[in-house]
Amino acid sequence: MRFAPPFVAAACLLAEGGAPFSISKAARIARFDKDGNVTVVRDGSNDFTCASIPQMGIPAYCGDKNPWDWMTSAMSRKDKPSNNEPGIAYMMQGGVHYETGDGKIEMMPSAKTHNVKEPPHWMLMWPMDPAKTGLPTRPNAAGAYVMFAGTPYAHVMVYENPAKTTL
Repeated sequence: MRFAPPFVAAACLLAEGGAPFSISKAARIARFDKDGNVTVVRDGSNDFTCASIPQMGIPAYCGDKNPWDWMTSAMSRKDKPSNNEPGIAYMMQGGVHYETGDGKIEMMPSAKTHNVKEPPHWMLMWPMDPAKTGLPTRPNAAGAYVMFAGTPYAHVMVYENPAKTTL
């Protein structure tokens, strides 16, 4: 019997915590380095990829093919995401976003931002226009908003714990 090195097993366990186990158990597991390069740690058999991205305050992120392309574009600091279709992503452990003093959410941390903890959520990864959807552009009691509004990275955040979803 072959065993994975301890860092691989730990990376898999951490990353699998991003989505309901019915999804993450068959997902590809990957790691990002500080420059946004991806290393596959474990192959998967569904369209999802899960990763822990500690440099961005993300304990675990799982997305299907299109959100994974979105995330790799963001991590490698491309001007716009490379996906050309919408998709779904999960952050069942929550995460962090970077907010300026006037409440604007930024893609990356800077001297102008502070960290804001996010609860468990899922995302619709496709540019959404708040004016057309009626969704707000900041976290709110209703639980859904457009993050990064007005940019190619705009997407819908839904503050609802995917762990409570039956799949």
